Amino acid sequence: MARRAFIAVIVLLLVVSIAYATIYTQRWSYFTVNISQPHVWFEDPQYPNVVVELSNYKTSAIVNISAGNMGVRLVNRTGLVYDLTQGRDYVLQYFQEYGQGCNFYYTSDGSGIVVTGNPGGGLYGGCTLRYKYPPGVIANISFTALMKTDDAGSPIEGIRGVSLWNSTSGYYYLAGIKNNATRQWFFGIYKYTGTTTKEPGGPVIPALVDTVIPGRVTSVWFSVSFQQIIYPNGTVVLKAWLYNITGGGGLVAYLERVDFSPIYSDNFGLTVYQIRQQPSAVFQIIGFTTETRVLIVKGLPYCCYVYIYDSSGGLIGSGHVNESGLVEIPLVNPSVINATISVSCSGYTYNYTQSILLGGDVFEVYFWFEGPVLMVYTDILDMNFTGWLRLYNASCNGSIYSIKVWLVNQTATSSSINITQVDGNLLVYPDETSSMILAPRSTGWAGNVTLRAELYYNTYCTLYTYFYYNYSIGAFSWLDATMNIKGGS
Repeated sequence: MARRAFIAVIVLLLVVSIAYATIYTQRWSYFTVNISQPHVWFEDPQYPNVVVELSNYKTSAIVNISAGNMGVRLVNRTGLVYDLTQGRDYVLQYFQEYGQGCNFYYTSDGSGIVVTGNPGGGLYGGCTLRYKYPPGVIANISFTALMKTDDAGSPIEGIRGVSLWNSTSGYYYLAGIKNNATRQWFFGIYKYTGTTTKEPGGPVIPALVDTVIPGRVTSVWFSVSFQQIIYPNGTVVLKAWLYNITGGGGLVAYLERVDFSPIYSDNFGLTVYQIRQQPSAVFQIIGFTTETRVLIVKGLPYCCYVYIYDSSGGLIGSGHVNESGLVEIPLVNPSVINATISVSCSGYTYNYTQSILLGGDVFEVYFWFEGPVLMVYTDILDMNFTGWLRLYNASCNGSIYSIKVWLVNQTATSSSINITQVDGNLLVYPDETSSMILAPRSTGWAGNVTLRAELYYNTYCTLYTYFYYNYSIGAFSWLDATMNIKGGS
């Protein structure tokens, strides 16, 4: 009986030994079992900005990742932007028709709304889509719109553009494109105070200042920017910019005029003023801001400069990053379509295009990496296995936007481990990827561990992970990897 018990113990020990022989660097209870030749291991992917140190027969890895690619994102906006291609119901949430016989409809291709001048001519200056929620009389307001006209000229004559209104009097300034019986096209700042002047085609709003537009106008997309500045003595300064977006964004005209008998505007709109035969214009987007002084960019080292360019490439603002990593940039034109933010740091330049830029916008610069950080290899080429990744600890010294880690095989990707930051604390969900089948190629490659990180300058994060795998249900092994990520080069 004692002999049978002894044999049973020996058999049990042999079974346990065999089971542990398939585990390369696992820690069960208080001891570790290593073997000299594991069947699954890590390799260095030789990917830019990734440095890999392998140990314990390549079952353990330390990966140092430099997130040196720069990115820019808008994080706060006090102004408002409206996409006028979103449908009539959307537009009528924010704008109302103003004018006798006013009408608007959508283009057949959905590229924007069409506003037409009304048969009443001078009454209320034609047709206007006025903002429903007037911001009130303020010292500074600036707004911009993307527009075009398909009118081919006389006998259809009018002024099409963006307007600043006094809601009480019904008077307004209009910055827009005008044509008349002379078959010329003009860009001007016009002032409606209940009176008009007579042209061959009909009554027209007097121009405070205007200029001839060279080249083709019909069916060309223009952006019009219009700014009002009220000085303490009551004087109003009006500034208007016209850019040819279809032609690459070039500046067509810049106009400026001081008005000593001003209209104090408290609202804005899109206006088509009729001179003759119902002119029209297509409007696609509008944005406005009452914070016209500066734009803020943060998250940069002290050595950097930031430059802001309009669609023509003209410099409209610049500044040097202060010791807090922030720069406040005064803007020459505080409402621009297709602006460029250019960040220059120690010989490195990054350009970011913003579809619409408004004064008061706050942007932040982040540094990112995406790519393979480890490769998974095996020497068992005729058998698939299942793998998944788990995060068991993470820490960051500084601020992050997000970190994601996932697995990739020949044809698919797993779900990702997601790490974000809320009020300075790391939030991890989920802490492991989905499992996936890894089918080795003839080279032994079975898959990659891939990572995307978006961090702020000088942030340092460490992730402690296990890559688990198994060839049969109930028995699994693992490899361990520590990933160190630094934001900024």
